[in-house]
Parts: sequence; structure tokens; C-alpha cells
Amino acid sequence: MLGGDPFRRSQAMPMSLLPTVQRFAEPFPYVHATKALPSPWADHLLALFEAPQAWQHHRSFYRAAIAVVSDQVPRAWRQQMARRAAELFELPLVDDCRITIQTMTEGQGSDVHSDRPLAGYEVARWVWQLNEDWSPAHGGVLGIHGPDGGRVRSHEPVWNSLFGFVMYPESVHSVSEVHALRRTVVVHFFHPANSEAMATHLSRLMGAMDFSTWPTALWDRADVAEQVHPDEQTFAAGAVAWLLHHWGRPLEEVIDAYDAVAPVPRDDAWFDALVQEDLTPSTLLAIWAVHLHLDHFDPRSWRRLKRRIPGNEQMPAPVRAWLELAIPQV
Repeated sequence: MLGGDPFRRSQAMPMSLLPTVQRFAEPFPYVHATKALPSPWADHLLALFEAPQAWQHHRSFYRAAIAVVSDQVPRAWRQQMARRAAELFELPLVDDCRITIQTMTEGQGSDVHSDRPLAGYEVARWVWQLNEDWSPAHGGVLGIHGPDGGRVRSHEPVWNSLFGFVMYPESVHSVSEVHALRRTVVVHFFHPANSEAMATHLSRLMGAMDFSTWPTALWDRADVAEQVHPDEQTFAAGAVAWLLHHWGRPLEEVIDAYDAVAPVPRDDAWFDALVQEDLTPSTLLAIWAVHLHLDHFDPRSWRRLKRRIPGNEQMPAPVRAWLELAIPQV
């Protein structure tokens, strides 16, 4: 183990960053590597666990201690990791990343879950294991789960192994109960269309929502729809209609949008069903805003939206601020 600043001797990422990975397509797409980094660099990362850190203890479905260490890793290294992740995941990613170190101790682990990125959250992760002399008795095994929740595959948390995945709803995983200290470095990657700036703008936009400002012509239609469709569907339709009215869109467009959205079930396929409909670009952007406000960011849905939206020079001015954040030029 090297003493002092663990990154002082090298500011460059090794060229052999994940040269070989095993790809899995089922039950969700992910990559796995057993020799993720050259050993000296793994040693450098391990040194972060021994330095004083601001640990936060999580005790819910994910039971661990977590510390943010991004500023203790050179920016050049973080950038190279982001670029390699973009290649592996075939996604546009912000040219930087967030890094946390995480420990699990006796009795800790995680329930079966998927990590759905809310507005402004990361979209993909690398999970590096730094557990010397790991044995099966130590626990802490990563479980990969299918649609029914059953475990279909396991990966042992052996030294310098890596699990990388995009945070899709179906990316269901778990960590078995730990019986010896488990050390993990997690690298968090961000999509440029799910930025903190976008999340801030969305929060302000939807925070101003007030259905009492609806156009009068919409009230009778809403009364009828609420007798037929569940509340969660009519609420989503009302939010889309409010947003279009707030943007100054024509009354006909506002009503058409409400009528199109209200009948669609509010499930994981809600946005993907609507993006295929013959709707105006402004309406699709409003639906995307409501989707992010109520649900989560999925890069596959974002790509479908992007294909339907013309360049921002064709968009009306009130919509442009949202468009530039929701579909940045990437």
C-alpha cells in the first residue's frame, strides 16, 4: 500500500481500463469484469477507505455506510472512466462522474430492488469490489434477479471485480447478508438530458402547477374523464394540459392533449405508449416533463422522444427553455 496521497504518483488513468468485459443481455443488460484495474490502481482506491471520510449510514433497503470521494480522485481519471462507460453502455454521458466508497459490515446487505433514476440522478453505475481474501463464508454476493424477482445469477465480490449496469426498471439486483467487511467503490454516471439543471427547472415548473388556471373549456371534458378513468390517469392528463396552457399553446392543442393522455394506463409503458401517438412536439415535451415529475428517467424513452422532436429553432419560444434542457445537443 502506498502512503500519503494515493494519487500523487499518477494522475493518468491506465490505458487498460476494462479492456475485457463479459456482457450479459438477460435478465437485463450489464457488464462484468474480474480484472477491472491493474493491481496498483486497485490499491490506490483501497487507500481511500483508510483515509478520514464523512460517512453516512443507510439502514433502509440498502444497508451500508457511504462516503462521497469524487474530489479525492483526479478529474482526468473521472473523465476517462466516463468516456469508457459511454462506450460500454452506448450512451451519451456527462464527461465526469461521481465516486462513492461504500462498506457493509456484519448483518448488512440489500433487499431485492432496482434503482430508478429520478430527475437529476445518475443513469448508470460501475460497482467495483475491493475485498482481499474474500471467501463464500463472508457473504455479500451480488444477486441478479429476473422479472419474477427470482435470482437467476450471482457474482462473488472478489478482489478487483466490477459490475456495471444502466439503471433500467428491470435492472433488479440484491446483495446477500454480509459476514465480513465488504468494500466497494461505486462510480455514478450522469446523462446530459437528466442534469441537475434540468431537475431544478422541472421542479420550479411543476411546482407552479395550478389546475384552477385551466382554460374553462377543459373543465367539462375533465368532469367526464374523471367518471371513466382512474385518478392517476386524469391527474397526469391534467398536468400535461396545464403545462401546455402555461406555455401559451392553442386551446385546441391543450384539449387534444388531455383527450390523448387521460385514457392511457399509468404504468411503466405510459410514456412509451404516448410517444408513438400523433401528437405535437410541444405536447410530447409536456408529457416528458410530467413523466419525469411523476416517474423516472429512462434513456431508451428519451431516445424515442428525441427522434420525434425537431430542432429547437422550430419550437415556440415558451417551450424552448425546457427543450434545451430536456434534449441538449449531445
